[in-house]
Amino acid sequence: MRLRDEPYSTTVVNDKDGSPLSEEDSIKNRGQEYFKELLNPNSQGNIQSQFQPRYPEEGEPNILRSEIQQALKTSPRNKAAGIDGITTEAILACGETGITWLTTIFQKAWTEKKVPEDWQRAVVVPIWKKKGITSISQ
Repeated sequence: MRLRDEPYSTTVVNDKDGSPLSEEDSIKNRGQEYFKELLNPNSQGNIQSQFQPRYPEEGEPNILRSEIQQALKTSPRNKAAGIDGITTEAILACGETGITWLTTIFQKAWTEKKVPEDWQRAVVVPIWKKKGITSISQ
């Protein structure tokens, strides 16, 4: 929904340095880079350390409760729920029961070597905050 009366204009996305990008490929690459940074926070300037997965050998337990607890501790808070409607806070509120559920689900996915379809979907809603892009009128 637009709140302004002026006509649409061509927008130019800025790169990390603030220089405008106008080519379609460079804009797509910047979008990928932006969402990769947004959804995979690094530990620089972040109190939480990023979760480091391990890859179990054959015969040992595939997903450990301690790994799930660590992943939940380092998961970002106050983020919108995904397609399932479950937030990190909701899982944490379930306590040990939530960790047990997640452990069971992850172990099943690991042993079956199949990623559930819902895990392959995402809801991405870009919200313009009146910064980061410049407009060029046609």
